[in-house]
Amino acid sequence: MTAVSGAIPHLFDAWDQARQIIRHASHVALFLDFDGTLVPLGRTPDQVRLTSPTRRVLRRLVRNPRVRVWVISGRRREELRQRLGVEGVRYLGLYGWERGVRPSLPAPARNSLRRAKILLAEQLSRYPDVSIEDKRLSITIHRPYGSTAARRDPIASLVREVSGHFKPHLKLIENLRGWEVIPVGCPEKGLAVGEELAHFAPRDALPVYLGDDLSDEPAFAALSRGLTILVGCPRRTRAHYRLFGPWEVPRALARLEANLT
Repeated sequence: MTAVSGAIPHLFDAWDQARQIIRHASHVALFLDFDGTLVPLGRTPDQVRLTSPTRRVLRRLVRNPRVRVWVISGRRREELRQRLGVEGVRYLGLYGWERGVRPSLPAPARNSLRRAKILLAEQLSRYPDVSIEDKRLSITIHRPYGSTAARRDPIASLVREVSGHFKPHLKLIENLRGWEVIPVGCPEKGLAVGEELAHFAPRDALPVYLGDDLSDEPAFAALSRGLTILVGCPRRTRAHYRLFGPWEVPRALARLEANLT
């Protein structure tokens, strides 16, 4: 069941309720999105920085024996490791597809990605503020900085049309600030966090998930028995609580830590 995030409580306003849930948990499985959650959005993907308070609280959490920390993102796994620099975090790149061993990419999907990139570059050349990022195993199309999804969006229509040419090998993930063209074998975040819980967390661990984008909604749905928190602007969501933006995330993580000592 979805609700508009403005209608769900702010995490700090409902902290007494959240605190009771946390205190009754023997372990916490903490999943964190990266862009728009751990770091504020930048004009380009390279212009983001993890703040010192956020890095400090993450380092403390990974040392807590009752906590396991994951960072899951559309970025590549190695890039996440370099940008966070926090040992003990389990990094999940490409929406959880890239978890350690590099995913294998069948030849039809590899060829489709190459052709899709060429066609997207041709078709989107009329929109100079739109950028295309080649991640080798996927393609990201970034909206102009500061813009979000619109009801009638010619760029979205074009991206959907182009990506549709490459079914059944590729699929499209639509986010608030862009699109991801990925192989059909790439999971969405809900499937990825479910598999991670099953393999790397105690059976009774409380899942906690913080994310800001549409690609985080499958994880909110999959972890409905835990604490799910939307970071950012109001929209329809399956999350239980909300935060106003990434600047509130280190404070929320510090509160979580304080109730696990």
